[in-house]
Amino acid sequence: MKNDKTVKVISLEATQNTMCVWVESTDAYIRYEITPTQIDEMERHLKGIYSSYEHFAAVVGKFDPYTFFFIEPVRVPLTFDALRDEANRRRQANQIQGS
Repeated sequence: MKNDKTVKVISLEATQNTMCVWVESTDAYIRYEITPTQIDEMERHLKGIYSSYEHFAAVVGKFDPYTFFFIEPVRVPLTFDALRDEANRRRQANQIQGS
């Protein structure tokens, strides 16, 4: 699936065939599930009901404690391959820091 538009990714969870990603848009925080063939919007929360990004991450973290949010968002194309590459890059960086 081709999509060159970059988005502000604030959370990324990768499995073999699915990317679960939270994206910050101008007016909402949106969770997508992305496979090699499709993009599905799963949740949308309007930004106006939260006082800050940190507030949003804390609230979601209470309901889904296995979701981790980035300290600094990253701009990535909303495609399976680009998100997989970003997840692998982060995984490798964590392994190097842990050595």
